This record gives sequence, structure tokens and C-alpha cells, in this order.
Amino acid sequence: MPVRHPSLVKLSRDHHRALVLAARMRRSSANDAGELATQFLAFLDEADAVHFTEEERFVLPLLAQHLGSAHPLIARTACEHAELRARAKSWGEGGCERVTPEAVRATGELLHDHVRMEERELFPLVEAHATAEQLAALQTQLES
Repeated sequence: MPVRHPSLVKLSRDHHRALVLAARMRRSSANDAGELATQFLAFLDEADAVHFTEEERFVLPLLAQHLGSAHPLIARTACEHAELRARAKSWGEGGCERVTPEAVRATGELLHDHVRMEERELFPLVEAHATAEQLAALQTQLES
């Protein structure tokens, strides 16, 4: 991963954990699909409570100040967060033991692609457009 501005380091560390899980999910088989689905639910419960919320409350609005709220990466980020939440909700309601390996692999692909997009496209836009003061404020927000 590229060197991140200190304001985004915490989120990039979270991304590393997501990529590790996504890699395991992308190799899911009938033997481990239920367990990986359970791990995804636990991961997303934490990510939704903290990581997604921080991105949606602080990162996306900051970027929208510079590029407009209709920017495709802002929309994509929000849509993918919603899709990951919806999959977790569906799995939680239906029981993880019923989740197919194909569904686990597809969700692993989505999680992987989402993290890569944020690291390769979204965060560099934030770093390129936000002022030093805005980045410092973002760091303070994410650390509190």
C-alpha cells in the first residue's frame, strides 16, 4: 500500500484486516463457508459501527466539499457500504450455516474490490484535494 497521510493511516490499517478476510472468503469451500460467513458478520459488525461510519461521517463529506457530492467514487463508496451491510443482514437473518460458498466468495470479491478502490482511488483523492488543515481535522476526528 502507498504511504498514507497520517490522517488516513487508521483507516488503511482497518483495510489490511479486511483484505485478509476477503482473501480467505474468496477461497471459500463447502467446508468453511458457514465459518467464514460468521467471521464476516463479526467483522462487518465492527466495521459498520466504526470504519464505515467514520468514512461516511468524515471522509466522504470532506471529499464532497472539493469534488461535489455526486462524484462517482463518493456514490460508489456509499453504495458498496450499503451492499455489504445488506449481505450481512441477510446472512444474519438466514443463518450463516445456510450461506453458500459462492455467496461467500462473491462477498469476498466485493470486499476486496471495495478496499482496493478506497486505497487506490478514494484516499488519494482526499490527499490530493484536502487542505493541510482539513487533513489535520480529519485525523483528530478519526482519533477521537
